[in-house]
Amino acid sequence: MELRHLRYFIAVVDLLPAYAKNFLPWSVVSRPLEGVPPTIDLAIGYSNANTSPILKLFLSRADELIARVSQRVRSP
Repeated sequence: MELRHLRYFIAVVDLLPAYAKNFLPWSVVSRPLEGVPPTIDLAIGYSNANTSPILKLFLSRADELIARVSQRVRSP
């Protein structure tokens, strides 16, 4: 009996990109952050011996992302 009521006391806080709101079920409440959104550092680890075409595509997209972010940081 007590376990059945426990589910009402569980809360989770998570940070998601704004577009993720479109994928949330109706039972999940989302709130936008106030002010400047936080940023995080990105680290990618892989083996140079891996010749996967998917890895190469991923790394090329990561390079594009890094270039875009670098331009934004340098721009006044």
